[in-house]
Amino acid sequence: MAFPSRDLSHPHDTEADNSSDAGGMMDESPFMSLPPELRNHIYTYVLSTGTICVHMNRNAKYLHTLTIHGDSVERPAGGECLALLRTCKQVSKEAAQLFYVCNKFEIAAFDPHSTVNEDGLLDPGLFVAEVQTRTIMTTLREFLKAIGTGNAKALTDVTFAIGQVDVYDLENRVATDVIMRMLDSLGLIYAGSPWWHLKASMALLINTGLRGHRTMTQHVVLDVADPRSGTASAIAALEEEARNNVDGRLYDRYELKIFIDFLRNRASPADSVERHFEIILRITEDKRHTST
Repeated sequence: MAFPSRDLSHPHDTEADNSSDAGGMMDESPFMSLPPELRNHIYTYVLSTGTICVHMNRNAKYLHTLTIHGDSVERPAGGECLALLRTCKQVSKEAAQLFYVCNKFEIAAFDPHSTVNEDGLLDPGLFVAEVQTRTIMTTLREFLKAIGTGNAKALTDVTFAIGQVDVYDLENRVATDVIMRMLDSLGLIYAGSPWWHLKASMALLINTGLRGHRTMTQHVVLDVADPRSGTASAIAALEEEARNNVDGRLYDRYELKIFIDFLRNRASPADSVERHFEIILRITEDKRHTST
């Protein structure tokens, strides 16, 4: 089912947004006379919807589509919970970032069907494995750019949905603990803002053939670059890298042992902001020696 796309930098916008017309009336509204703390409680209650799914959608007006997890289905975001943001500019200004504070975001990061080899890498076997959507890093970069620096600072919980990973034990002899080591390698570093922490998760469905399906989720702490150092600058620095990787192949048969191990270590505040979003490609020495 297709859902209407919504600009993440202005999640309250619609084609018929008359919020500015209501400005004068809202100035005299009893609601606006409430203390700011009480208004924030109301905003939080209304805008908290659970998990917001972010889907890549290049055929629509906007890059991402927002949907909300229900009990068994997904429904478009931007209905009841965001109606409040369309009442007037003051409400929008006060409450827009709370949409990102109060909700969890699930981002589709990879093509949902891949094969993993014994080294924990996307394994094409006799064929070339092509990443059809984004690397995790590029997806995160585009997501942060789409919502804007101010909203990015409000994020508290993000999950990268990897989708289904087919593990063929008889052919590749894959140990599931390799998947966990792969998840453990995920991390972001930042310049040292102690109050801004973004919890990140990776979720995937492991298909082990006769053993059936089981879901594995690994939680790691993901710290976004200190806004004082300029998140926008860090994002801009990756523009060229992102363009090169968007539609390209991340792995080929000659580079199966290269895995993205990005932002492995914490950077000191003196490090350049580009380092905060740097992707480091490395070959694990012990795996390389084992294969030879």
